[in-house]
Amino acid sequence: MSFTYEQAIIIGFIQGLTELFPISSLGHAILIPAWIGGSFREFISEENQAYLLITIAMHLASSVALFLVFRKRWLGLFAGTFRAIKNRNYQSTPFRVLGYIVIATIPVGEREAPEFGILKSNNENVITSFIEKPKKEVLKDWVSDTGDA
Repeated sequence: MSFTYEQAIIIGFIQGLTELFPISSLGHAILIPAWIGGSFREFISEENQAYLLITIAMHLASSVALFLVFRKRWLGLFAGTFRAIKNRNYQSTPFRVLGYIVIATIPVGEREAPEFGILKSNNENVITSFIEKPKKEVLKDWVSDTGDA
């Protein structure tokens, strides 16, 4: 199945519409192909790598747009954090908020995984599967090589 301009418009519209809501936009990337006549596996195949590139580009564009829209807040967080470090005021709001954002991006282990979702990718860094809030008994099937530790 080939990826069409109409499908790209639908995906872009849904991404833009739901980006600010607490809904998994990566979940959309997996579910939308089924809704528009395909499957995620078909849409990320070699001949259809445009879908994966568009998904990545949409997430990057969303990140840039959100940074630009909230740039004063981001710059305030960075400036406040540098001031807090300089003054050793680690209880300041900017320092704590930026710290929470950093902590939220740290990968999780087996104990924490059932509270989140797991992506699996192959050697070419193509996402091959996704599971949201997995049960502990299926985690052994989702082990990934994380390189030399």
